[in-house]
Amino acid sequence: MSKSAVSLWYLGIDIGTSSLRTSILNDQGVVVGGSEQAIDVYYHPSNNRIVTQDSAQLWSKLLTAIDESLQAAKSKAEGTLKSICCGATCSLVVEDNDNSHVILWMDHRGETNSINSKMELHYPKVLQRLGGSIIAEMALPKIKEYLRTTSSSPRIYDLHDWIEWKLAGEVLTIRNYNTENIGIDGSLKGFSIDCLHDLDIPLKESQIGRVENIPYPGIPFAGTPIAKLSPTLAEKWDAKSAVVCSGVIDCYASFFALQKSDSSPEENLVMVAGTSTCYLTVSRTPKDPPPGIWGPFHLTDKFWFYEGGLSCSGILFESLLENHPAAKTLDKSKDKFEQLEELVGFFVESENLSSPWKLTEKRIYIGDYLGNRTPFNDSELSSVIIGGSLRQDTKDLVCCYLSILEYLALSTRMIVDCFRKSGFDLKTLQVCGSQAKNARLMELLAFILDDMNILLPIDLDSKLIGARGCSILGGCAAKDAKFKAVKHVPNDTLKKLFDTKYEIMFELIQKQQEMNRRLASCTSRSQAQC
Repeated sequence: MSKSAVSLWYLGIDIGTSSLRTSILNDQGVVVGGSEQAIDVYYHPSNNRIVTQDSAQLWSKLLTAIDESLQAAKSKAEGTLKSICCGATCSLVVEDNDNSHVILWMDHRGETNSINSKMELHYPKVLQRLGGSIIAEMALPKIKEYLRTTSSSPRIYDLHDWIEWKLAGEVLTIRNYNTENIGIDGSLKGFSIDCLHDLDIPLKESQIGRVENIPYPGIPFAGTPIAKLSPTLAEKWDAKSAVVCSGVIDCYASFFALQKSDSSPEENLVMVAGTSTCYLTVSRTPKDPPPGIWGPFHLTDKFWFYEGGLSCSGILFESLLENHPAAKTLDKSKDKFEQLEELVGFFVESENLSSPWKLTEKRIYIGDYLGNRTPFNDSELSSVIIGGSLRQDTKDLVCCYLSILEYLALSTRMIVDCFRKSGFDLKTLQVCGSQAKNARLMELLAFILDDMNILLPIDLDSKLIGARGCSILGGCAAKDAKFKAVKHVPNDTLKKLFDTKYEIMFELIQKQQEMNRRLASCTSRSQAQC
């Protein structure tokens, strides 16, 4: 192959909760290499609100994944690495003396009340762009609590910034960047030092980890080249001209992976459904965010981004299959979801039911174990189960499974309605991530959101969609994503059932908020007053 015919390779990194993925696209947008590596999650033995990862393990696994991806690419054709771009969970990395660890996004160690009261007083417009409330999974509560327990002066990075720092060599000049003075999705970088100090978070600018050399708190637009690849890594990977690009929180990477040139991104909502689920849309000009929605964030020079979410989604299935007694009877050698679906069919047939949803007709389930992000943005909310059973047999397992599907679909409707009531003209829902493989959930979404087009990506490896988005951000002119539509069968009786359950879910969440306020007031009063 002549030198002029050597392909350019764009490496995308996607760091999720339990695994990381890398993918290489060539300059034709074709995947030429990829890898997936598992990463461990650690729950504190005496405080399950503290959730961490080993940063050394994460970095080691990432290097392995990149090595494997490059080896796969080189086995197919000659090429050279052009760029690297990273998407990662909204977690933090703390570099404290000789120690380093990841504070995972789902870590809830931090107290939010004092931060919220001071934000309301000093920074109400910033707070509005964070859903109206700082919640425990955002960076600031975690950092405040960590600093309270250490006497050192750690350097703290948002996770994708830490990856960029580990990859980076010579820093490049950046002329155009975000100057909004807000951390995207409530991450650390982006808040002014004065704001942090007003919130009693005593960080210096030098303690906020980043690569780029621009006036703080500026943030490079997503995909901006910020540094050359470090000399050591450039030599290792034979990539002396490669650049490191400014990355994103992982859900945004999936947004970029799913765009089509013949549709308006402003009419599209992307549902990134993994361990948690994020919902993303954009506007060309900034406008006030809907209640409980984060944004607008000036993530690219052309678009302002808005994001809602469910903190618990895929993790609900994991918990059910790990903890329900009847799940232990499932065949470990076969796909557990296929077995659940077989059981659904069995009970529908044996009980002569007109629909599987008759099994959960009088059961209501709300899976807000880590709080409600959208539309209530209340980290004090938790799960609610009405109509549960003491008989934890296979029928109860099936009912729990169907109830999770209902919760996810009805919560998605809440988020869609939240956007629409604020003037967003959403017509399409694009779904990616592990839950997009669940046909029953997708059909239920299409049924409940019957005025939207529910689209699923095709010809794309679902595990590598986030990495694909990062490759595109890094400069790859990939071809448009392709989709298939999800169809549903109208049913007036079921429509009424789910409309009613939707109303009840809202009422139950609002009632739980009232109960939490009443119970919290007891801690500041005498026992007699309670």
